[in-house]
Amino acid sequence: SGFFTFEDLKKALEDDFLDADRGSTDNRKGWKVAAVSTPRGSSFEDARMTLDEVQAALTKGTVIFNTAGSHIPKLAGATLACTDAAALPCALNMYVTAAGKRTSAPPHTDRQDVIVVQTQGKKHWKVYSPPDPAMKPEADMYARGKGDDNLPMYSLEEGQYGCKKLLDVTLEEGDVLFIPAAFPHTTDTIFDDVEDIPENTSIHTTFNFDTYVWDLSYLSARRLALMRAGVADSCLGQDKVEDSQYVGKVNSLPKEIRDELMSNFPLDFLDDM
Repeated sequence: SGFFTFEDLKKALEDDFLDADRGSTDNRKGWKVAAVSTPRGSSFEDARMTLDEVQAALTKGTVIFNTAGSHIPKLAGATLACTDAAALPCALNMYVTAAGKRTSAPPHTDRQDVIVVQTQGKKHWKVYSPPDPAMKPEADMYARGKGDDNLPMYSLEEGQYGCKKLLDVTLEEGDVLFIPAAFPHTTDTIFDDVEDIPENTSIHTTFNFDTYVWDLSYLSARRLALMRAGVADSCLGQDKVEDSQYVGKVNSLPKEIRDELMSNFPLDFLDDM
């Protein structure tokens, strides 16, 4: 609780050269991001993002600091500890949302298993079971509701794509939540008793277990083995390195086979390497 606050963010913006995006807020459309700042000149001071730019972005949506654990010293130790404990590539992102936002993140899925840690303020979360990939085979199950792929809130509430609501919970300072990859989730900061002031700004970090980002799954191992052996993938048609593994025929496989193929490697598999 209180490990990383808005005051810490101010200091990080003063001390470091940070970059951030602002997320869209339409819960009927895919989540898109836009840069928070634009360099005003070629010097270090003119190119760096300012607190004023972050505060202006917060009036419009959530400000996202990707890989914040690589750039903010106070978050680096926790990021390294997560990587050491999991023996997997991990990263830490940070999400900052002003109070009173009806949608701080539209419904979407992620490519990582994440551990959410609320460090300031509070945020309301809804988490759903994964969409059935067979119902939309050309969609990436690990990137639903992002970019041009829409995963509207009403589709989740109505059970489209086979989703069921699993959690409806508010995280307060010090609370922790685990969300597996491919599980849709959406957030807001609507609370009757919370005034929109910096001290009430919601700040949470996510510890990302990046197995799918680094292709550490049995599906990836299968494709690599076929490529090394020079064998065409007549079953799934994933013959090129640039072909996405998570769209197309793989999503139409029987669920048991698909789930086993898309399973990631165990947490400690790198320990013996």
